[in-house]
Amino acid sequence: MSARACEASDLSTASSTASLPPSAKLLVLEFWGLGDLSFSTPLLRAAREHYHITLVGKEHAEALLQPSFPEIQFLAFDAPWSAYRGKYSLWKWNWPKLITLIARLRRERFDAAVSVRNDPRDHVLMWLIGARRRLGFPRKGSRTFLTDPLRRPSDKQHKVEDWRNIGAALGLKGMESAEPRLGCAQYCSELGNRIFAGITKPTICLHPGARIEVRRWPESFFARIIAGLREQFDFHLILIPDPDGFGSALAPLADTVLRPLEVRELVDVLGRCDLLLCNDSGPGHLAASCGRPVIPIFGPTDPDWFRPWGDVHRVIIRDICPLRPCFDYCAYSQPYCLTRLLPDGVWPEIAEHIRSLITRGILPQALAPVTSPAATPLLPSAPAPRKLDLVFSVADQNVATTKSIGIYNFSLSLLERLAVDPRVERLTVFTNETIPPLAAPAPNVRVEMRNYAVRSRTGRIFWDQRGVFQEALDTGQEWLFLPKGFGSFVARPGVRVAAYVHDIMGDFYRRNYPHFWSSLEFDYFARSLAATIQNAEIIFTNTEFTKSEIVGLARRLKLPVPKVIVAGYGFDRPEVKPMHKENRVLLFASNMPHKRTDIAIRFLDHWLAESRFDGTIDCIGIIPPEMEKPAGKAWNWIGRVPPAKGREMIRQSQVVVYVSEQEGFGMPPVEAALEGTCPVYSDLPPIREVMQEAGFPFSNDSKESFVEAMNQALRTSPVTLQDWSAALIARHNWDLVTGKIVEGLARS
Repeated sequence: MSARACEASDLSTASSTASLPPSAKLLVLEFWGLGDLSFSTPLLRAAREHYHITLVGKEHAEALLQPSFPEIQFLAFDAPWSAYRGKYSLWKWNWPKLITLIARLRRERFDAAVSVRNDPRDHVLMWLIGARRRLGFPRKGSRTFLTDPLRRPSDKQHKVEDWRNIGAALGLKGMESAEPRLGCAQYCSELGNRIFAGITKPTICLHPGARIEVRRWPESFFARIIAGLREQFDFHLILIPDPDGFGSALAPLADTVLRPLEVRELVDVLGRCDLLLCNDSGPGHLAASCGRPVIPIFGPTDPDWFRPWGDVHRVIIRDICPLRPCFDYCAYSQPYCLTRLLPDGVWPEIAEHIRSLITRGILPQALAPVTSPAATPLLPSAPAPRKLDLVFSVADQNVATTKSIGIYNFSLSLLERLAVDPRVERLTVFTNETIPPLAAPAPNVRVEMRNYAVRSRTGRIFWDQRGVFQEALDTGQEWLFLPKGFGSFVARPGVRVAAYVHDIMGDFYRRNYPHFWSSLEFDYFARSLAATIQNAEIIFTNTEFTKSEIVGLARRLKLPVPKVIVAGYGFDRPEVKPMHKENRVLLFASNMPHKRTDIAIRFLDHWLAESRFDGTIDCIGIIPPEMEKPAGKAWNWIGRVPPAKGREMIRQSQVVVYVSEQEGFGMPPVEAALEGTCPVYSDLPPIREVMQEAGFPFSNDSKESFVEAMNQALRTSPVTLQDWSAALIARHNWDLVTGKIVEGLARS
């Protein structure tokens, strides 16, 4: 098959058997993913000559198989026992729909029913619908429900071989050599024709996502492999990010970036590409079923059962985690089998396999330019970074007393990721009894309690000015990381210091709200930040705006301008689930002067008078007691809420309002957009830098611009909100943040 155009394939459709209509009825149950459905095609191709086939599966079953098998009847049913989570919550099952399905299938009077899964629930279903023959692989007593219980010749055989065994038991011919195949010519799409019309080079497709998150190799690792491929091969790279945005960060490396594809379009594109690089996911099996070679990265599953079928593929896998295969139910905070499968270690294997496919004539010779090295190349890179030897201090942080819950959450989230990062050789954590313990830290992590840092103001000052430096020096480790950004102006560090500076809010308050804190407190934190600028070898920060603020402050204080790296903030990928929106607007209030809750209340009250909004404005947070509150029925004054309740309220609201006059980043607008809620926010340089096109900014000096922003927000479609969410998580995720920090430290 050409990689450029749809041509006739070796898979005929119903026309070849139309003159011999089958009389018997066969029921096929396959309730799982796209790859699992592709494994069933050997049986479907052989059985259609003898049976009227009905296939029951998820909605995507018809979209995938109907072009290749138009004579099959498809029934959509999302079996609750095929869910990733909650499959045993029987009270949540859609019993009316299941009963209706059983009644319909019983009326068909099937001659045979088959399921490749050794799942007793499939076997009970086949028994309940009354199929005359019921074939499957029994488990836990389900032999009772099968007329033809089958036994696998090998305990570890591929799912394709399972389908072959079932076909042979039905008496179908040629099953011993039948392979998964899709009739790729039947999937031709306008999108595919448009994309490939102008491509003259061999095509490599990169699909870095996977439905199950623990099967995803980090984006930064794929980026390293693409860099190596660019050095050694000549190709056009097509990138297909996941619908939730995973993989979008790789867009600058690609020649063509595709939007989320329909199933038919996906098969068309994969069938025309010369090579697919992917994770252990459905697209790998679809490409293999179209005869395209695949290089999949495997983690928590077993390739003996689930590898792409054929001898032109190369599975990349290492036995790193002792619990592998865990079949997606990872026991750790991250899948070590993938996060410790480093690109430098697998690059030679990938490059060698591509060259062997070129030599065998499976990949075009044009993929390897004449000028490329003859030997298997090394992955190009800068000098290899050293393993990190790091002390990380959160001993001075306490959620009950912190002035910034955002900095507190950032510190703990970054710590969790550093504690399992394979590039950190040794990590000592200074903590206190108020800090939640690390979840499943790696063996190279040592946790030491320093409770005196939060038990009194005197203890805190001693810790800041003497204790943390001395304790870090005593560990004998190279780096001390200060996630709050404040260093000692009394002691000189005996270790290399790195700090994360979130903003220079103290300097802003000194100039704009000098009476909010005592002069001693202003002076303390101002001198601590100046000491960080003077003594830290490297400063990380969240935005280019904050970086410019740090550089400007250094120049005003006549200090050497430090090395500053914009690492950003990370956010957790939101859950993909339906969200019920209520007729509510959510306002974040604060007693901090720079948050300008007064402007928010005044503007919202004006908007209520100008609009026909008949819902509720929920106000959460601390409102200064002297601030006047409107008494209208639309206002709901709630006060502080726990973080989980706050996230729930964000998800339920139509709009989140965030007003401020000074920020380093501005987290709430991002959090709102990630949860599918439209943010309306003050038009400040750092927030615009972070949000880019997402949400609606307004001027703090203009009620009219606020009214317009609110009205636009209420008209925003769910599709636009989904696009914003995907774009934001691609730019602000923990893989990127941790990678920039670790890389910056390792190469300094």
